Amino acid sequence: MRSIYKSTDFEDGIIVQEYPEGFTGRNEFFETKQFKHIEEKTHNFNLNGVLVVNRSVNSNHSYTIGVEHDFPFLKMQFELNGHSDFRCKPADGMDILIKGDCHQLFFLPAVKGQLHYPSPERYTLEILLSIHFLKKIFGEQLLELKDFGNSILHGQPCRLAPAALPILPQMKAVINELLNCRYSVPLKYIYIENKVAELLVMQVAQHLSYNTVSTASIISKRDVQKLYYAKELIEKNIQEPCTLIELSALAGINDFKLKKGFKELFGNTVFGYMSDLRMLKAKQLLEEGNCTIAEVAYDIGYKNPQHFTAAFKRKFGHLPKNYKRR
Repeated sequence: MRSIYKSTDFEDGIIVQEYPEGFTGRNEFFETKQFKHIEEKTHNFNLNGVLVVNRSVNSNHSYTIGVEHDFPFLKMQFELNGHSDFRCKPADGMDILIKGDCHQLFFLPAVKGQLHYPSPERYTLEILLSIHFLKKIFGEQLLELKDFGNSILHGQPCRLAPAALPILPQMKAVINELLNCRYSVPLKYIYIENKVAELLVMQVAQHLSYNTVSTASIISKRDVQKLYYAKELIEKNIQEPCTLIELSALAGINDFKLKKGFKELFGNTVFGYMSDLRMLKAKQLLEEGNCTIAEVAYDIGYKNPQHFTAAFKRKFGHLPKNYKRR
């Protein structure tokens, strides 16, 4: 199994990467690659049928890479920052566009084309799967995956969803757990493999829930842009969150459409999403261990640490002080 990457930003113009057949074996490794204008750091896990790649890229400009894989390419991709744009050659193939804070699951029986990265910074979680691993999760015939599963079985290019879907807070929580696993080998490999399976199920479940949305949806294309902006405003103002009226005014959408449309598009209420973000941020700060509980409470917008403690316990089932000791 071989991947070939070509770019004028590479010192020799080409990089060839070899993989074991079916991603067999279990190992963990780090890589740092320094090109003319690009620095790329990866943390990789090979897990017998799964290759997990946590990628951090810094560049002083947008860049394009020619890519070719000589094996069927089944991939879960989470663009945590920046975005990815694959254009197939010939042009009648399937393109894959994944914007920032979105994810996609896709299958390409043959890969030849160009990857364009318009953002100088990217941070991603990319998970390559073997067909064997997918069948282990969803069954030999992949019936649970419906059209997507049938396309894989017949060797046809396919995307799970027509367009990349937003990364939900619960997905971010699992990604954080996967990337910050504290177990040692061999438990570490088992833990990460289970988290990969959990993310895979979440992707499929989110897609299925989007497919069951009523055709009488209140969301127009213009509303979708405003709702994404509202989501961005929530994420940027965790410490001092807007009221619903303030958020609707800033996003340019009435509060009824904001409430109904947000739930339909992102699978959570405005306040539910806001609360999830605050609790996930609190959990991250507690994991880092550099803040007191009162400081964590303040950092995520709670003026009263006791109110924060009660909310944290409702969310995670234990007190912040107990979590801080872990």
